[in-house]
Amino acid sequence: MTSKKWIFLFTLVYLTLSVILYFQVPNVFSHQDMDSRAYIGNALVFCNDSGFGAMSHMPTYALGYPMFVGLIYKVFGVHNFYVVLIQLLLALFSGFLIFNIAKRIFNDKVALISFALFSINLGYLVFPQLVLTDMLLSFLLLWAFERFVLFVQNKKMFILAQSAFLFGLSAIVKPAALYYIFFLLLFLIIYLGGFKENKLNIVALLLCFYLPIVGYVTHNKVVFNKCCVSRLAQDLLHVFLYSKVRAVETGKSAKEEMAFLMREQPDEVKRLFDASLKQHPEIFFYVWFQNVAKSLFGLFASNLKVLVDAQARGSAISFFYQQGSIFQKIHGYITMCTALKWVYVVGYLEAIWTLIRYILVLVALIYMLFRKQYVWLFLLLSYLFYFSIITGFDGCSRYRMMFEFVLIILSASGIYNLSEFFYNKKNIV
Repeated sequence: MTSKKWIFLFTLVYLTLSVILYFQVPNVFSHQDMDSRAYIGNALVFCNDSGFGAMSHMPTYALGYPMFVGLIYKVFGVHNFYVVLIQLLLALFSGFLIFNIAKRIFNDKVALISFALFSINLGYLVFPQLVLTDMLLSFLLLWAFERFVLFVQNKKMFILAQSAFLFGLSAIVKPAALYYIFFLLLFLIIYLGGFKENKLNIVALLLCFYLPIVGYVTHNKVVFNKCCVSRLAQDLLHVFLYSKVRAVETGKSAKEEMAFLMREQPDEVKRLFDASLKQHPEIFFYVWFQNVAKSLFGLFASNLKVLVDAQARGSAISFFYQQGSIFQKIHGYITMCTALKWVYVVGYLEAIWTLIRYILVLVALIYMLFRKQYVWLFLLLSYLFYFSIITGFDGCSRYRMMFEFVLIILSASGIYNLSEFFYNKKNIV
């Protein structure tokens, strides 16, 4: 079959699986997680008032996603079906962007394998069906990265400006990319031959990146008298991260420690945080990288449970909460909070694939190194490093959606490289 026919087939696979999954979602708070209610509430404010002026105070998170959902409600009516439909279209567009990136960095075959992996990827199947920031955020980051890859090839400033603007736009959904701009600046300076030779590109990058961010911060200053993107940053460190650090220090559960910290005054929490960091930096280091491991190896099957089983909503589904041997912990992690047998099967298949995938990623990186693809290697690894390391405040598989597309592309490259290796070896023999 031709590439177009394969793409059509995998598109059909993705849409078929999405439709099947849609009808597995129960009607009780359908397509919602714990965080969804807050997003929907503020989306309704935007839908009814065409803005957030009716809100009494600035929420802890950025308002880009409630604005997105509010616009959908305003155009199509207040029903989550339309949110899911638009997010499915974003996910499908993400698949084509993944195809384009893989084709530009590698070749047509890797691009086709990448699209095939996308079509059955649990993250891209589950998160379009949840009223959460993850699909919109991952789409904007992916599109921004795709534009930057194109810029590396054609050196057109307009394409660089598009990439920078999309990265900046993603920050008003969730400010994850705020510091990734420094990696892009470093790339421009190294790749394009120094600061002086790249002044216009650097100005375009910074201007277009900060344009949506400054606009949003100005909105917050006018509406809420708060000059910031989000109030969540302090909570991420002082509540989410520090509660886990205190759990290691005191032997209590992270949930108990979080409840304690939320009762305390912010200044007192900051004082305790600073004192603990000074006294036990190794614990902070340990907890941070444990959380990163959760993001890297956590299963999207946990989010699938939340989508299709109402009893899983609000539950702490964590591998580290399990008791027993490594296999007992894996079994407990996959089976907890749901009695749906088909979810168990999906969870075990995903667990096996996760282990295989990181081997494939390693193979792809080694081949890139030997082939001296240093530019693409730096770009992919810098993105993968940054967006994985920032999840250390509170690791979770859903955070992997920010860099899932890189893992898909590298896995596809690993499959291609191994198949070529064994094919050539067979022909030699």
